[in-house]
Amino acid sequence: MDKCIACGECTKKCPGKPEDPFNEGLVKRKAIYVDYPQAVPL
Repeated sequence: MDKCIACGECTKKCPGKPEDPFNEGLVKRKAIYVDYPQAVPL
């Protein structure tokens, strides 16, 4: 997290796809994700 600049490159390389609890598991999301736009560690 110390090197994170919120570029999103890690989400492109992440192979994991768990169920999305926000959408009651109806869709899959990346294992690395941002909850909401203001949640990035800048």
